[in-house]
Amino acid sequence: MIQKKLRDHDDDKPDFFGGYEKAIKCGGAGEKSENAFKKCQGGEKMGFASTTPPDEMVKQMAQGMETHMYEGYLPTMEHFMPSQDDMVQLESLDKVHQELLKEGEEKVVEFGGYSKLQWGCKVTYGKKDDKYYKMSECGIKSEEAEGKPDEDADDDTDGDTDDIMALMVRERL
Repeated sequence: MIQKKLRDHDDDKPDFFGGYEKAIKCGGAGEKSENAFKKCQGGEKMGFASTTPPDEMVKQMAQGMETHMYEGYLPTMEHFMPSQDDMVQLESLDKVHQELLKEGEEKVVEFGGYSKLQWGCKVTYGKKDDKYYKMSECGIKSEEAEGKPDEDADDDTDGDTDDIMALMVRERL
């Protein structure tokens, strides 16, 4: 799945002051009851005027990353729900628990998963055609799963911030 977001300018030059690009790509495998997992990567690129103070620049970068983080990288309520098999067990125990349990006995149904988020940014200062510019590039990678992820599954989210930014350019927002 690729979500495309706002792009202010069509050119790919580093001197697009105020320009903005954002992208996310997700993939995964499995059913919720069969060790499902999802991996995402993406990021954003912002251009700044050479006169933008560093504190304002990093504040805008952080705000942009915070917003982007909630656009597919973090688990949703569905991630925390049990699988259908687990729900069947819960409902079955709920209906007959008083008849099945002996004094001091317990029945337990367990379910869970994990979520991991990584991020990184780089800021470039440069000069082109006698114009100074600043550009930030930030990337996010996330991974989440219910149960044990399949070790043989296709993993297209490995890579560093440069790979994530290259993904953004290839997908042409």
